Amino acid sequence: MSIALLIGPDGTPGACEVTQSSGFEALDEATCRLAVRRGHFRPATDAGGQPVASRYVLPRVRWQLAP
Repeated sequence: MSIALLIGPDGTPGACEVTQSSGFEALDEATCRLAVRRGHFRPATDAGGQPVASRYVLPRVRWQLAP
């Protein structure tokens, strides 16, 4: 599965979009919920060095059950 996050100028994720589903809606929703709640990023900057909103794609999210 993969997701895309909208990152605010302060580095916090504000929205999540599933770009490739795991095939399980509950897992897709949990992935986005966790990414938005726990994620923190260094914000993108414009040409003047000022923080700006951006989009960040996590191309491969892999979940694994503990043994």
